[in-house]
Amino acid sequence: MPALSRIILRDQAVTKTDFTAADLDKYIGKGYFRFQCLDWEVRDYSCGMMYADAEEAIEDGSTVLNGKSCVRNWRQLDAFSDSFGDGTDFVVMVFSGYRVGEGHDGEDVVTPERFLAAFDATRFLDILEEEKDLYRREGWSLLDFTV
Repeated sequence: MPALSRIILRDQAVTKTDFTAADLDKYIGKGYFRFQCLDWEVRDYSCGMMYADAEEAIEDGSTVLNGKSCVRNWRQLDAFSDSFGDGTDFVVMVFSGYRVGEGHDGEDVVTPERFLAAFDATRFLDILEEEKDLYRREGWSLLDFTV
């Protein structure tokens, strides 16, 4: 696998499509989670998923972060899930790295080091909803779903 900041996941990674919440839980504490477009090169900076590159973001008045916006617990991606529709053309990428700061929405900003896994985002969004339903049925706090 090439350096994380140079890969295009559709071409260079296997996306897991058959997985459960327990499979995602195995990565908590081992890596960070984020939505990633399958067709875009993984960058070592964040400028918002709507920009092709840092230059475009800066021209539009956006801030470029040194590192990838991400969360420590996959459930926290609920705070951002509305931005990814039904998940088509996205994965939930798990990677290791070094925390370098905090993003605009309170999320971690991490310098990516190593790719760990990619999960189909459409399936992920279904699991996320199932997990929230489980928490509600059990009367558990939904704090795990917040950043």
